[in-house]
Amino acid sequence: MDGMKSCVKDRFRMVRSGRMPEDVLFPITDARKTLKWINAKAKTNVQGHGLRDTFASIAEELVSGGLLKRMLNHSVAGDVTLGHYVGKSEAQLRAGWQTVADFIEAAALLPTPDDVKVVAGAAFGSDPVGTSAHTGLAK
Repeated sequence: MDGMKSCVKDRFRMVRSGRMPEDVLFPITDARKTLKWINAKAKTNVQGHGLRDTFASIAEELVSGGLLKRMLNHSVAGDVTLGHYVGKSEAQLRAGWQTVADFIEAAALLPTPDDVKVVAGAAFGSDPVGTSAHTGLAK
């Protein structure tokens, strides 16, 4: 999974600066082939519906239910309030997607237990400059 995490971080860094809102983040023509390639590189078995489910689960904590429904392109026809009274502009949808993307990016940048090796008992060393003796982190 570390290879995938690195790949995603690199891609975000590459496209984040200078990207226009209408520019695609990943130029995908065949989602199944792309997901198969990602799974091979990351040594995972992620499925498309699982990605959508994860996105919805994260977004549910960050945006309104009505916005989430529209972000997932779910029908609002049977919902009188959402279907007739509450309108969401493209800018609101983009803001919702960006909120979720920012959350996922921040989470991807957090260290994992494999990223950080803590040296037991060294967290309060006397080195004031943040080297391994001071922080308890192995070099």
